[in-house]
Amino acid sequence: RRGVTTPRDHLTGQGPVFLPRLRVAFKTSYAQGRLHERVRVTADEIVVSRVLPSGHEMRWSLQPFWTDLQIDDPVRHESQLCLRTRGKVLILGAFLSPDERLAFAKRLETAMIEARCTYPS
Repeated sequence: RRGVTTPRDHLTGQGPVFLPRLRVAFKTSYAQGRLHERVRVTADEIVVSRVLPSGHEMRWSLQPFWTDLQIDDPVRHESQLCLRTRGKVLILGAFLSPDERLAFAKRLETAMIEARCTYPS
């Protein structure tokens, strides 16, 4: 029986010790799932708010005319969606899949173009 474990061994603590690590991985994954970002685009500003799993919220306000959107094309797993303005970079959607990141980048770019076109004279 040496080297062979059964489901009962896991329940009695006789099996491998990977379960606590797995539990930590699930808790981390669940906490990351509570991370979210909101982006609001108007003619006057782009407001980005990032809410961390702890509930702490960070906000950035960017001017649409001075902000560029960049993403790799074709998008890869490690590709980043970046808003660049006046020498600073804000990375968005790091928790999204590459396809979701690209779709979001396209919608955001459209919103930024519309905001620039509707800016009051």
